[in-house]
Amino acid sequence: MTLTLCTNCGFSPAEEGNTRPFPHGLRDRLSKLDTLIAVLTAERQKLQTESDAIVYPILSLAPEITTEIFLRCQGGETYSRPSPSKGPLLLTQICHHWRQIAIHTPELWRCPQFNTDSPSSVDLYTLWLDRSGDIPLGISMQSWETARACSMIEASMRHCHHWQDIKFDLPLTSYPTLDLVNAPLPMLRSITLTINQHGGDDTDGVIIRNAPSLRKANLGGVKIDIPWSQLTSLTLHGSVTVADCLTFLPGCKHLVKLVITLFSQTPPHTDFIVLPTLESFHSNSTAALILGHLTLPRLKRLVFNDYVQHQNVVALENLIHRSSCPLRALSIPGQNIALETFAACLTAVSNSVSDLDVHEISPGQLLLALEPTEILPHLTTLRMHFRNRRLLETDYRDVIDVVHARMSPSPPRVCLEGFTLYADLPTGFDPTVSTMARFRAFAAAGLKIKLTLPETRTRRQTTRSTHVAMDSWTD
Repeated sequence: MTLTLCTNCGFSPAEEGNTRPFPHGLRDRLSKLDTLIAVLTAERQKLQTESDAIVYPILSLAPEITTEIFLRCQGGETYSRPSPSKGPLLLTQICHHWRQIAIHTPELWRCPQFNTDSPSSVDLYTLWLDRSGDIPLGISMQSWETARACSMIEASMRHCHHWQDIKFDLPLTSYPTLDLVNAPLPMLRSITLTINQHGGDDTDGVIIRNAPSLRKANLGGVKIDIPWSQLTSLTLHGSVTVADCLTFLPGCKHLVKLVITLFSQTPPHTDFIVLPTLESFHSNSTAALILGHLTLPRLKRLVFNDYVQHQNVVALENLIHRSSCPLRALSIPGQNIALETFAACLTAVSNSVSDLDVHEISPGQLLLALEPTEILPHLTTLRMHFRNRRLLETDYRDVIDVVHARMSPSPPRVCLEGFTLYADLPTGFDPTVSTMARFRAFAAAGLKIKLTLPETRTRRQTTRSTHVAMDSWTD
């Protein structure tokens, strides 16, 4: 049958003749495509049947084994970020079988880390917590927007009965939502509360009463009342004052480690506070003023995080005399420190310290400070760190002189047993062959030595990188 085109549509007789073969060719093409589709559909169904019949070995494993594989393949990260390219979200996208296993494995969801203020973050955070079940829960949460932070706190509070390690970095105005005064916290071991945005009215603070397992607290400006006597580790920084510390430190009778970074310089007069179990004390120069108010009979490690002032040395000397503590390790920043102050600090602890860390101090100054035989006579381990100082060849020679002097025992001085040098600021050259030969000679003589030195920077290189030039600690 041939269809006749309507001449009323504007076709001339010549045009009508040219269009007549078109419908026949079009139908033939459609017929061939229908046939091809049918063939491809049949082939697809055949291949799908064959694919469905394949038994993938990984899918034949018992769910318990698959779960164990998932847990062991999480990597070394403590916290899980909500990324579709990483577990556990990645595992839910592979297949239905794996998705069900991942969703019903609470251990995969036990340590969420959320540091975003995206609109969907609250819903995803809530879903994540719900999937954690009732196993011990670790949370690292950061938010800069008060309303969203409050919503995330509320979602967290529904799971507070299985909190274990909590880290909140939030605006000050969101912390009133964290109402823990009557909350049962039977699993809580450590809590970190810091402020990333100040402003707003002063709050009453966070109160924790029922946390029998709490041992560690890191507080950055948040007012808090916790069972101080339970703590073994306490970190204080931010707007906490010396007066605040001297108020609650008397209740911290079981502290083993205390880290303080403060800015108030007017400590009130108080009686001496005895911390009978404290072994490690870290502070900046301002917080070190607290040493003048403490008695620490078991102190073993003392770390100054910034510069050391003369009043710090006086407080340290009095502390050592008052406490009769077995101080073994001392860490001192040497940048902008006077040689007299540095030497006085070493003198104050010279009868006990065997482990010395120095940061940024000139090797020449260190050589002069350690020269007297009565200074640190029991020193066996020396570590030197340089992150803001380029080491020149003269510096390396001074370092060698320091090590050589300490490897030649002169009673009452003992022989140095271990030495570490770390530097990451590129200089454009490496230590000379003769310098490295001297270090190798020390290692051959029995010194445990590790040298981590900067890579020689190229013109296009903008980041710091290091390499281990020598390591006899592992030999």
